[in-house]
Amino acid sequence: MTATTSSEDVPASPFSGRRVHTLIGVDIEHGAPQPWFDDECWPLTGVRSLPVQVRPDRVVWDFTTIVNPAWRTVAKEFLIAMLALRHERVLALPAARREPIAVITGFNRLQTTLGWFNWLAEDGVGSLHELTQDHCDRYLVHRLESGASAQAMAAEVSVVKNLARYGELFTTDRYRG
Repeated sequence: MTATTSSEDVPASPFSGRRVHTLIGVDIEHGAPQPWFDDECWPLTGVRSLPVQVRPDRVVWDFTTIVNPAWRTVAKEFLIAMLALRHERVLALPAARREPIAVITGFNRLQTTLGWFNWLAEDGVGSLHELTQDHCDRYLVHRLESGASAQAMAAEVSVVKNLARYGELFTTDRYRG
């Protein structure tokens, strides 16, 4: 599926119209922000289960920094799928990961996804459907030349591969099947 510019051509995300904390199954403090899936920024600052050492900026997920608007939705759907393991649409994906991740891990995945998507945009890729192995190889070389650690490289590879696991769920763009 290629990215489209008409919202009439794009089916609604299965997560649209829902509160993020409800989707991912976390409790929030009274009076804390309650972002909707469709919001461009998710302040998850009121999540009760956060370790005290988590910096507040690590739980404000800003999708506006992703250059391609279609990929913002992909990133949101990807993160919800990684966190909402019991959602019916996630359960239906045979290759979906079944291990829960923490909210802070979700932030780290967002940062890695953001880097990948923006590098693709800078490289002239307009749709994830256009992706080739050459793009993947060049991105990893780019990250290595940028001084990424072995741990960071493992995270990069994991995100690139995991986006394929959830492709059936994505409504605005996905890797070629």
